[in-house]
Amino acid sequence: RFDPAHDAFKKFDHTTHVKTVSSTKSSEQRRIRTTLCELYPPLATFLSSDEVKGGLKVAKCVGGIKLLVLNGEPLFFQLDEEGPYIPHLKLLHRFPDALPRWQTDQGAIKPVVAGAKVMCPGLRSEDSMMEDAP
Repeated sequence: RFDPAHDAFKKFDHTTHVKTVSSTKSSEQRRIRTTLCELYPPLATFLSSDEVKGGLKVAKCVGGIKLLVLNGEPLFFQLDEEGPYIPHLKLLHRFPDALPRWQTDQGAIKPVVAGAKVMCPGLRSEDSMMEDAP
């Protein structure tokens, strides 16, 4: 099934996929930062820093995707207007504790990396671990 919102990330090129990049009003930035702090409490300190307060921009892309960008680096993306903000992989590399961690046995790594759907009942071995999500 063709889905332009998801297909846009397969070979994303900012020169062809980004329609507009604009600064947001300070009230809109506050609303976005408040929403993000509620969704991702470990990022609250970073999101309330002066760096983020002044430089947050919104890039509107093809397929209705919105990117929150800071100094040219994507922080979050949103697949549609009502959807949640999802952390970009670059942000997760910078703040690895932003999301709950899961740990499973060696045998599950290859299927998960290949895209297998993960269900909690599969975390059964004695060295498996899953943090509580907020």
